[in-house]
Amino acid sequence: MESGEKAMKPDGMVLDILDRVERQGQSMAAAAKAHGLSRSSVAGLLKRVRDDLAESEALPAPRGQVLAYWPENKDGGMPARWWQAGLDARAPRVVRR
Repeated sequence: MESGEKAMKPDGMVLDILDRVERQGQSMAAAAKAHGLSRSSVAGLLKRVRDDLAESEALPAPRGQVLAYWPENKDGGMPARWWQAGLDARAPRVVRR
C-alpha cells in the first residue's frame, strides 16, 4: 500500500461496525475492539460513511426513481442485519475433507 493510501475494509466489517454503533448502541471503542481496530479508525470509517450519505442525500433523484432515504421509505420494514444473508451467500465456501 502506498503512503497516504487507505486500506478498504471488507463490506461485512463495515456493516457490522455500523450495526454495533448505530443499532446496538455500542461505543466506537467497543466496536473497534471487536474487529481488532483502533477507535480512531472506526471514527474515521463512520465519518466517511456519514459524509458519503450526506453527499448522496443532496443529489436529486433520478427521473422515475424513489430514493431510499426519503422519509416515507424509513418505515423500519427491514429487519436487523438484513444484509447478513447476502454477505454469507457471496462468501467463498470452504470444503473440508
